[in-house]
Amino acid sequence: MQKVGYSLSSLGVGIVLVLSGFDAELGGNQSPNTILSLRLVLAISTAVWAILAMAVLYFYPITRQRAYNTRDALEARRGAV
Repeated sequence: MQKVGYSLSSLGVGIVLVLSGFDAELGGNQSPNTILSLRLVLAISTAVWAILAMAVLYFYPITRQRAYNTRDALEARRGAV
């Protein structure tokens, strides 16, 4: 499964680089539009993942009592923390 993840992330990076107009022959002298495109992709994708993570945490059904029960179960298995 890890190899699939690596493959998909490499594919995603390749797509982003092509769509942004990145030219490897230019090295660090990319056009301003290319740099702006890459910055926008970085900012937007980071914001999207952060929002998704917050949504998952918000809807994750854990209460203080459930956390204590989980801690007690773990301590019973491996000893006090």
